[in-house]
Amino acid sequence: MADEPVVYTNCLVTLEIPGVTDNGMEKLLFNSFTPPNWSTEAPKHKFFNGKLIETVHGGTVNDSWSPAQLGRGVDKNYVLYKWIEQVRQKPIEQCKKDVTITVKTQDDEGVHVWSGEGVVPVSYGHGPHSSQANETLIETCSLEGETWHMKDGSGSDIAPLS
Repeated sequence: MADEPVVYTNCLVTLEIPGVTDNGMEKLLFNSFTPPNWSTEAPKHKFFNGKLIETVHGGTVNDSWSPAQLGRGVDKNYVLYKWIEQVRQKPIEQCKKDVTITVKTQDDEGVHVWSGEGVVPVSYGHGPHSSQANETLIETCSLEGETWHMKDGSGSDIAPLS
């Protein structure tokens, strides 16, 4: 009988932002994470072959990535908010960072890593808080990157199919 694959459902997420998280905090810890989604348009060309119209896919792949979304309890060091203020006050080219988002098991073992290049925060906020309703104050942010790469748990590239 083959070994059953392990499915990780209760993971933690760390975020490393060079120049932001290395001032007293190596990594920010998050309890919710929506990875970036990749999409593309497959260019279509229609040709008449004398009898029928044929659709042929080909050409350049125009891919795009949705923002990564993260959530966690509030931070008294205001690390993410300080990055937001930097983005608000400087040209966007000066605020882009190459970030690393690592999904980990409860035993601190990497499951997979998202590496983002040219990343900037595009939204930031807090969810509702209510002691009566047992709602915890949560800090959320969305990070948009020029490109994203998913890597294995140790941060190594995942080889494409050949």
